[in-house]
Amino acid sequence: MARKRLFTEDILAFMRSVAKGRLHEEITDLVNAEFGKAFKVSQVKSAMKNYSIVTGARRKVRTKNQIWTDDMREFVIENYEGLPTSKLQKLVNEKFNLNLTNQQVRGFKQRQRLASGVNTQFGEGHVPANKGTVGIYNVGGNATSFKKGVRAANYLPIGTERLSADGYWRVKVQDEGAWDERWRIKHRIDWEAVNGPVPAGHRLLFIDNDRSNCQLDNLRLVTDRQNSTLNRYGLRTGEPVSLASALVLTDYIGAVNDKKPKRRRRRGGGHP
Repeated sequence: MARKRLFTEDILAFMRSVAKGRLHEEITDLVNAEFGKAFKVSQVKSAMKNYSIVTGARRKVRTKNQIWTDDMREFVIENYEGLPTSKLQKLVNEKFNLNLTNQQVRGFKQRQRLASGVNTQFGEGHVPANKGTVGIYNVGGNATSFKKGVRAANYLPIGTERLSADGYWRVKVQDEGAWDERWRIKHRIDWEAVNGPVPAGHRLLFIDNDRSNCQLDNLRLVTDRQNSTLNRYGLRTGEPVSLASALVLTDYIGAVNDKKPKRRRRRGGGHP
């Protein structure tokens, strides 16, 4: 009696269609989700080798100091503008329960070329040289100082909308407070006005992947875990139907991963 093939033609065809640019672990998850299987990574890897299915993906070498996840990168990109590094550091640490240093956050901003637009030439608590002085000792300060009640020429009123460098529309909601308290992301304001606050552990996605399209029918509430899986497997196509299907797949992948036994690290170099 002929032995039944483990990988059918349908499975092999599917593997060829999703293999490009993906790692073997990713392909294994997709195959198991699509066909309801429980293949191991080693089985999929062996089958791909036997049937000449090439991914072309290169595994990135992860160093010990590589701590920036996709969710952390997105959070920084959404919130960096107008914030000094010290305040951004605090936000990141509170959001992800970390203890990043100011230097680590500053280094990430420099690598990503994120300019907050905040002048940090003087440190906190700096006392100006002309404080309390008048006349010629004021170094010209009195000549250009604003009188009480006079606003700067570049003042923008509450309700002003503008497109930020990160691609998000922001709305000025108040005159006082830090920059991120004065300027809020427009699509979140519009969504929360109808649906209430975004729940903890969730975020809003742009269905068409266009951050400037703030229409409510272009926004989809997803969990942080769903968003991470979408990014990991490159499942965000910009189509509503595709996103709905992709979210079903992310939930299935999450359920499969939850059932996998967690590996225990063996201490010591010898055998038990």
